[in-house]
Amino acid sequence: MQKRKPGRPKGVKNKTASVKVNFKEAIQKASDDLKATNHIMGLNHTINHLQADLANLQHQVIGYKAVISYLENQLGLKASQ
Repeated sequence: MQKRKPGRPKGVKNKTASVKVNFKEAIQKASDDLKATNHIMGLNHTINHLQADLANLQHQVIGYKAVISYLENQLGLKASQ
């Protein structure tokens, strides 16, 4: 039995170029994913602020309805709500 020579088999081309391309593509994809994640986190932050504003406005509406009800009661009007 003959010993094989070390190295690549005959006919195989240098694959380092494709590995570098794949690595660059992976870095670009990771960068794009990070940008998308940051954008989503920013949107979540905006949603949280809007939800807090909405809760505050709903609480104000309840207060205004109570004041209107009180004033209607003082004037002897039927409740309009």
